[in-house]
Amino acid sequence: MGHDVTIRPLNDAKAVENGANFLSEFVLFSVAGSLILFESQRQRKKEATRRENVADDISTLQHEIEYLKRKMEEYNMKLDDYKPPQELKPSILKLEPSVDETHNLPTREDAISRLNPPVNQQDKEKMFPVKDDNIREKSKSS
Repeated sequence: MGHDVTIRPLNDAKAVENGANFLSEFVLFSVAGSLILFESQRQRKKEATRRENVADDISTLQHEIEYLKRKMEEYNMKLDDYKPPQELKPSILKLEPSVDETHNLPTREDAISRLNPPVNQQDKEKMFPVKDDNIREKSKSS
């Protein structure tokens, strides 16, 4: 280490000025850094809240769809013409086969045809079969 280094003493005015500059820059960068951290934390909270709201909305819509499916099943109707678009790949929404498809319920057209009155006696018997022969005989005699 053979070098002799001499450090000149700093005068008091220069030391105070350097100390004040250091302190002011430290305060300035601390405030700026904390503002950046605060803003990023606020954005994360806001995004998390938005995601929770979207998940709640999707869950509510799923419950409504299940309710409507049950109601349609009560009315013996089946949605046979709805297929979700193939290009959509939902990550939260559950696309399961409907309850109607598993029970082989009548289609919408079958339900509508039941609402229209039959034209003749054969159509009546097809739509409303009578299991008891005594009832059938009574209806034919009248």
